[in-house]
Amino acid sequence: MIGSHQLLMTNFTSGDGGVVVETFNSTDSFTVPAGVNTIELLMVGAGAGGGGVRGAGGGAGGVVFYSASHTLQVTAGETYTVTVGTGGSGGANGTTGDEATNGGDSNFEKAGGASGFPAVVTAKGGGKGGRGFEPTDGGDGGCGGGGGAGSGGKPGGATNQSAQDTNRINIVVGHGFAGGDANGAGASATAGAGGGGGAGQVGGDGRNTGTDNTVAKGGHGYTADITGVALAYGGGGGGGEDQPGSTAGVVAAGGDGGGGRAGFTGQVDGVDGTDNLGGGGGGGAGGTSPAAGAGGDGGDGVVIIKYTTS
Repeated sequence: MIGSHQLLMTNFTSGDGGVVVETFNSTDSFTVPAGVNTIELLMVGAGAGGGGVRGAGGGAGGVVFYSASHTLQVTAGETYTVTVGTGGSGGANGTTGDEATNGGDSNFEKAGGASGFPAVVTAKGGGKGGRGFEPTDGGDGGCGGGGGAGSGGKPGGATNQSAQDTNRINIVVGHGFAGGDANGAGASATAGAGGGGGAGQVGGDGRNTGTDNTVAKGGHGYTADITGVALAYGGGGGGGEDQPGSTAGVVAAGGDGGGGRAGFTGQVDGVDGTDNLGGGGGGGAGGTSPAAGAGGDGGDGVVIIKYTTS
């Protein structure tokens, strides 16, 4: 595991002209104000860690978005527990070291049940990026992690983010995609890991020829404008490779929405996903020891609530 998560911002509220936006960067509670009977809700699960040593990109956190056209009915005075998922750890830099871990779920729930929608709404945490060298599969999650590179290659993980509200199955509120597959190779060829899935796009598949694995970029995230500014959330991490390039520009990039870039020879560790965007961590670089990088950590999730006061 490399680095540490970025410093968490405190939870905060902004508003103008009766429109209020509350942003939760850590676990807290929300009480529906007097006079409010509908809310918009954006939830992002935490990103997963990227795999180590030609490791795959971590999957981004899944996204759930109840937009202005699909608001949730609430009752003034109800109190909800808001849980913000914590990013997963990147895989170790040893060839048989610890694997990456999945990101944590973000939840919006009311004990005993809620009025007007499911008692628990969940944005799933991302699936871990597979380890390379002695490769492992990508993990399932809100967005799937990429498959680790090595002999034969490993498959990327699937999304398990629910797309629809169980009470309104005719609308789509959940967003998540699968991770890319690795195209592994024998000892005489390059092995490229898969990119982590994003909330708006699948992760790229790795390649096993040459030294260019830029195609294994992390999947792009899902764009929402709940804060008044269009912003991508949930970008997947880029997949690492056995013989990485010497600069950041020739390795797999993370997806828009906070995905971390893969490692390269000048910086062998994958880059962390961005906190409070739910980005997946980048995969660690391979190569000859000691040029064997750790995976980047996944970014923490976020929950944003918007409503209009009377």
